[in-house]
Amino acid sequence: MTRLIATGWLWIAFAPAVGTQVPAPASRTKIENIAAFLERCPQADPAYAQIRQDFIIRRDGRIVGDVPCTEPYSRMPIEQLTNPLITLQALRVARYMDPGVPGYLPWTRLTLYQWMASSVGGVNLKTAPDQLECCELIDRRKYIVESEQSLVQREFKREWPGIANTLGFLVHEARHANGGAPHTTGCEAFPNPSAALGCDQRYDVLNLGAYGVQYWLAQSWMTGRLNVGIACSPDKARAYIVDLLRALNLSFRTRFVESVPPIVAMPEPPFGGPCQ
Repeated sequence: MTRLIATGWLWIAFAPAVGTQVPAPASRTKIENIAAFLERCPQADPAYAQIRQDFIIRRDGRIVGDVPCTEPYSRMPIEQLTNPLITLQALRVARYMDPGVPGYLPWTRLTLYQWMASSVGGVNLKTAPDQLECCELIDRRKYIVESEQSLVQREFKREWPGIANTLGFLVHEARHANGGAPHTTGCEAFPNPSAALGCDQRYDVLNLGAYGVQYWLAQSWMTGRLNVGIACSPDKARAYIVDLLRALNLSFRTRFVESVPPIVAMPEPPFGGPCQ
């Protein structure tokens, strides 16, 4: 999956008709400053044991044991920035990205973390290339399958844009596991019926597909609907939002056959909601 595919953005409100763009109120989550949050190793988090219990990390089917990590996370040698560690950081974000308001996601009454844990048993990292799918059945649980990433790709996962990329992918695949409609063709990105399946049939906030949940979630980060403290890093926040806004309008919108979401304008600062 490319960077553009994994980090598109759009906010669509729950109730209005499909495609209606509505300003999103900022909603503070348990992550006040995403940059500072990600400098901590997952192992230093009180919830680490629970995360490892809720999501089993495997490598070619075998359960991964201890996952080394040194702080600050963003500065550790690339050899230590492993695929299991990146996965755990993304799951850690999912756990704390909770505004404490029931039903804040349009597709479930659970929190994002609870919904993901109820949908899949974990992630099976593959040494073989080009393995991105849901799902593989292991011990009667569904596992998201992802190929291990190269050194260059892992460099991108030192900070929030890269972790958001990984989390977006996991949410996308969890939606497949949770009963989301299978992909189809006919969208701008995959117009040929004989092409690979790469479209959601429609963007409907009341019945989101795999690209739909990924799209909705990413836009909520950008607008502050789910405020993870992007604005607390002012030197990087604008460039980050511009990059992802471009992905939304030039790539993500091409993934829907019907009810394609509207062009999204740059949100008013502070980007991602006010710094808490």
